[in-house]
Amino acid sequence: MISSEELDEALCKKSVGFRYMVPSNIVNGEVAQNLPFIDLYLLKRRVNLNLYCAKPQNIVMTKNGFPCRLAVIPNDSQDTAPDRILVNNNLFIINVDGTVADSEYVKLFLESSRGQSLIKNSMVGGNVQTIDQKAFLNIAIPLPSLDKQKAFVKKHNTTQAQIKKIRQQLEEALSKASVELDEEMG
Repeated sequence: MISSEELDEALCKKSVGFRYMVPSNIVNGEVAQNLPFIDLYLLKRRVNLNLYCAKPQNIVMTKNGFPCRLAVIPNDSQDTAPDRILVNNNLFIINVDGTVADSEYVKLFLESSRGQSLIKNSMVGGNVQTIDQKAFLNIAIPLPSLDKQKAFVKKHNTTQAQIKKIRQQLEEALSKASVELDEEMG
């Protein structure tokens, strides 16, 4: 486990090939845009990159608390080599076999009420519950054909885009109403 002091010393302002991800970097089911850069050479210990670096299309999931938060590591479309994402020990990395399942589909299943119920049943502990890894790995995820999974993800993303557009329109209308009110009332 990396101490906060050690972490503070290793964070940097420019890319050195790695970014650092914590649970709060999962925002509305997505990985936050501006993950901090981390220089692994400044850490006082070696990090097993095979265990703690998330790859594109991996799912990251919070280990503690309920409901858990999930996100899929996006593919980096830049021409340059993308930064690798080092996750802290409060996150699980779920590697999905892309020949059998679509990462987004698996994430959506786990976010569904059925998936959340199954996750809740895999949790242990008192005040702050933690996902028991063995119990979680025994969750059966129903998988239609890969084509059907991708079609559902596309349909879901279209609906989410519509919701986002409507929210933006609502925010603009609320802002306009506030300005009109302030102008009228002085």
